Amino acid sequence: MKSRRTLSGIWSLLRGALGSFRNEGTSLALTVFSKDRPLQLDALLRSVREHLSGDFEITVLWKASNEGFLAAYGDVFGQLRGMNIRSIEESEFLKDTIEALEQTPAGSVMFLVDDILFIREFRTEWLKRFRFINAVPSTRLDSQVTYCQPHECESPVPRLKAAGYEPWRSFSWRESIGGWAMPLALDGNVFSRREVVALLKSIECKNPNSLEAAFGPYRFWFKYRKGYCLTERCIQNFALNRVQTENETFPCGEYSSEAMLEKWNQGFRLDIEKMAEIKSNSTHIVCEPVFESRRMIA
Repeated sequence: MKSRRTLSGIWSLLRGALGSFRNEGTSLALTVFSKDRPLQLDALLRSVREHLSGDFEITVLWKASNEGFLAAYGDVFGQLRGMNIRSIEESEFLKDTIEALEQTPAGSVMFLVDDILFIREFRTEWLKRFRFINAVPSTRLDSQVTYCQPHECESPVPRLKAAGYEPWRSFSWRESIGGWAMPLALDGNVFSRREVVALLKSIECKNPNSLEAAFGPYRFWFKYRKGYCLTERCIQNFALNRVQTENETFPCGEYSSEAMLEKWNQGFRLDIEKMAEIKSNSTHIVCEPVFESRRMIA
């Protein structure tokens, strides 16, 4: 049954790939998944406002497990209403994700989870040279990434070549290991939106963690494409706590989502500037959160 589904998915990908032969332009659908992390979502969205520029739109697919988290999400979206964020309360994860991507005209898509921050500039115009049928650009990798924290293994930097246009460097997904061998990583890699929609329609999953696992059988479809990384990565995952029950062996901090909610209700938020100063040789880092007062906001 699984192999039959995979064959069906390959056919869907073949149809979806037709769009990725062409240049998709610079329009980007930024799709964010959030569960019980309103304080961290607030930080991510503020970092987007600070560092992302160009032609993009933001969709947040979020889920609150109780009234406290629900109220805090309302606070976040209320305070950031000037950002034109499309807010979708999750009812059926995969269906909601597909519908959100089908409703946008953007040519490309980047998935993010809510414990990520943009730590430096990214311009969507930097995507204009790519045809996604032979390229998987990543915003999460640079020459400082030498360790894969989720799997606790070395992640040596592959041979990086000048891409011919800044600020990108090219490398081989297929010949790399660790974090450099993950073309289907869903936190910060960029894909053709049409191709992703076709892939989503061929899989089964219930949340972002199982989504990346469900993409696994199709890794062969992407690993022969050329990888591209930035001279300096623009996103960083700060593993402060855990809100999912899958991949429980992955390292993370002990600052629970309930404790983060309490800090939010006490009038605090993450200090995104100081968080961005934390150095890491991995795309994920376990660290202590740095807070600042929300009451200081002008």
